[in-house]
Amino acid sequence: MSTTQGGSPAPDGGMFPLYHHWRAYISQASSTFGGIAWQPSRLYAIHRDTQEALVHYVGISEPSPFKRAAAFAVAFMDSTNYPITGEFKHHSYRDRLSSVPRWSGAVLVFEYLRYFLDGATINKRDAETVVLTNPIKVSEHTYMDTIQAFTHLRKHCAADFHLAALLIEQLVYLENPEASYPREV
Repeated sequence: MSTTQGGSPAPDGGMFPLYHHWRAYISQASSTFGGIAWQPSRLYAIHRDTQEALVHYVGISEPSPFKRAAAFAVAFMDSTNYPITGEFKHHSYRDRLSSVPRWSGAVLVFEYLRYFLDGATINKRDAETVVLTNPIKVSEHTYMDTIQAFTHLRKHCAADFHLAALLIEQLVYLENPEASYPREV
């Protein structure tokens, strides 16, 4: 799949860039939202687990951007590799989310997915290629629910992976209805 981000090919040929790009993104978010502590070395394990999830749960050579996004979210949020310690100090929902364990990581993952799905391509069954031109936008309520849901993702749970992929896909289709398959059932 030749998924793109912002109109240019992703460095790893797929949706999710490798270690250095993730590291830059986390550093930027840490600066923007106020100094979380994190362990860059865990990003290698997250990349490995993202690839393993795609093989295990999808088993096809070119998974959709939604399945790639879900694999990354599950690998990142799993407690064995979770790279974040502490929480964001300047996030607008900090007061409301502070009682939710690992909320800063869930925010980081969701914001990362929103950014990288904007401009991604979907290769549909009929060989049509669709570019996602509109970023995911959600209500405050949906944002809070998504962050809370992401905090519970586990990498060895098929239901977590498939439900995350479905949620991400539907959020994208809400903003990009031309990319969706027809509602026939």
